[in-house]
Amino acid sequence: NRIIEIRRQFFHIAVGVSLAVTYYIGWINRKHFIALFGIFGILFLINKHKRIPILHNFIVSMERKYMIGFFPGLGALFLMLGMAIVVMLFPKDIASASILIVAISDGIASLLGPYGLTSYINKNKTWEGILIAIIAGAMGASYVVPLKQALPAATISMLIEGLDLKIGKWKIDDNITVPIISAIVITIVKFYI
Repeated sequence: NRIIEIRRQFFHIAVGVSLAVTYYIGWINRKHFIALFGIFGILFLINKHKRIPILHNFIVSMERKYMIGFFPGLGALFLMLGMAIVVMLFPKDIASASILIVAISDGIASLLGPYGLTSYINKNKTWEGILIAIIAGAMGASYVVPLKQALPAATISMLIEGLDLKIGKWKIDDNITVPIISAIVITIVKFYI
């Protein structure tokens, strides 16, 4: 359902940008990301087995249909995990920029990509969606790191995200891959190029 997808992506962007900004300016720290991941993980796991009424209704209002029977909220949990990983492994500016890229680029790609006309390598993605996502994510991240670091990070992470990488039958969630790849690329550009 398109309405659910729009709601889902706006929430994805809002949460990611809010956490990136509050982390960057020092209102929250690494421990908060770990705590949020733990709290969300416990709540979503409980909700999977015994519905928590308000939480379940909120998740269902934004969840893709195929995930409701499998693990409602898993995408949000993976987003928290991806953010927690980068804040633990990378300096504040790099982690914040990579969170902005996953929030903005991934959200924009899902919102606008379906309207593109030119298929990417993965036929479920479009070049137009990927290019708009790269530009938007790089612009967002450039408030934290220079554009010469943000643009390659957004580009490489979104080109890889568009492939829908798998390990066996399991798709690797882009909420984990995009921030990690972005952070690695920014680090390489910052320190080695």
